[in-house]
Amino acid sequence: MTHTGDMALLGEGTGIDKASVPATPAPPVRLATGMAVAVVVVYVAFVGVLMTMRGDQHWDRLVYLLGGFEAIVFSAVGWVFGTTVARGALNDAKASKAEARQQEEEARREARSARQTADETRRDAERGRAMSEVIKAKKGAGTGSRAGARPEAASGSTGSDLAELVQLAERLFPD
Repeated sequence: MTHTGDMALLGEGTGIDKASVPATPAPPVRLATGMAVAVVVVYVAFVGVLMTMRGDQHWDRLVYLLGGFEAIVFSAVGWVFGTTVARGALNDAKASKAEARQQEEEARREARSARQTADETRRDAERGRAMSEVIKAKKGAGTGSRAGARPEAASGSTGSDLAELVQLAERLFPD
């Protein structure tokens, strides 16, 4: 039997269809455990009675009844231990599910952060290439103006070219 709250775990990646599992609530655990203990006590009493009646003429019948009653006792004890084990497995599954959800959310955050970093890096690389092209174009335009002149005097507009490059750098990389 399953608890109605445990129905949410069924069908989620387990291959078990929720419709195939009855939604009847399990009896209270204390009541079931008490019944199992009572059956074991009755069994022990029955075995004690059998030990005292060893010489009885109906011994065969009593042993036959004991065999049937043993099946009931072992079923009750098995049920108690089975539900305890199943409850532990269910709790482990719930904990694993919660941990997996946390790991999934953490992985999503990391992926989102990595995407943002990659986008920023790509944008900076494109801006750097554009700035490089402008600097190369300015350098190519400034060379060959006067042979033998000092490098800083090679172009009459060196200060304005430098100011233009600084403006471009500030526009492309505002940080």
